[in-house]
Amino acid sequence: MGMRLIRNGAIGILILFLTGFTLLLVTHEGRVAIKTGFLVADALTEGGRPAPPFTSEPISEAITYLFSGGVGSGTLYRPQDTGRHGAAIMMLGLNANVQDELLHRFAVLLSRQGVVVLVVNPLQLQSGRLSSQEVESLVGAFRYLQASPNVEPKRVGFAGFCVGASLSLIAAADPRISSDVKFVNVFGGYYSARDLVIAMTTHQVWLDGDVEPWEPNGDAERWLADQLIGTVPGSEEQTLLTKVARSAGASEAARAAMSIQGQVVYDVLANRDPSRAAAYYGRLPLPVRETLAQLSPEGQLDWLQAKVYIMDDRYDTYIPYVESHRLWQALALYPRKQFTEFALFKHMYPNLAAEPGVFISDAAKLFSHLYLLMLEMS
Repeated sequence: MGMRLIRNGAIGILILFLTGFTLLLVTHEGRVAIKTGFLVADALTEGGRPAPPFTSEPISEAITYLFSGGVGSGTLYRPQDTGRHGAAIMMLGLNANVQDELLHRFAVLLSRQGVVVLVVNPLQLQSGRLSSQEVESLVGAFRYLQASPNVEPKRVGFAGFCVGASLSLIAAADPRISSDVKFVNVFGGYYSARDLVIAMTTHQVWLDGDVEPWEPNGDAERWLADQLIGTVPGSEEQTLLTKVARSAGASEAARAAMSIQGQVVYDVLANRDPSRAAAYYGRLPLPVRETLAQLSPEGQLDWLQAKVYIMDDRYDTYIPYVESHRLWQALALYPRKQFTEFALFKHMYPNLAAEPGVFISDAAKLFSHLYLLMLEMS
């Protein structure tokens, strides 16, 4: 009798499992959930997991496209079939490595799951400096995908990381394409370039009146220094300022020998006093401040219509988490948004050695966030 109950119970559990799995397979939402599960499992497994069953290796090719002012380039990943698919434009941030193994793996897996992915080559890879042309390139990339025979033009969006997240958000709000952009995922972006500069140089962040110390990553500090130093005319002075930025100081005589603009950039980079930071920033030449404003989502989201997904790393040392919170606050009245904060990531990379409770909790958060994104593209 006891064995019969156990056997019947096991059969009942098996039937429930098979029924649930069948429902997942036959409903659109269920299939998307399964695809999302593969994405999360791959992202949170060292070295990745085996390819999902019943999927084919996507076609990968280097492409170029035109945009207002130039020619953009990137790597396109697309499913092998001839149908139309949702699409995502991915852009990285400072010190972008478009050959990154995790990025490539993620793009391949997304494409296996029926998404066209375009990983854009940032223009700064050639010039060494950000400019408003990055946004023009993203607008051009969006138009390129919309016109692709493999893409469903009403299911195209952006997925940006770090600085690339902020630029993607600006592109999504560009009135030339804003009504067509389905979604924009902002992972670890900044809201204000001015506030980012001040946080990076003073090693402090602030939000809603609360101030706390923040220690930026050395690579991020050097990248910011290079952006500002590149605005100073004269290679000799740029070389001197670079040495100053690397050694965190210079003699008064060395500073006095610089041009006025060189002195201003030096003061911004060398200052650690928050009470002086805004004044030093305000002395930067107007064209420099205007360029930084053009590269900030702040004040440029009036035409935004896409669903906005915000992700941040609470302990990010490249872009402070408060920038994502400021973006969320700026969109307080915007109805189409989602915000997920993580403790699992180290900037853009999952910390696979995280404490088990954090790992499990954030894995669930990641599944929920990516599931909503996958619905946008499916």
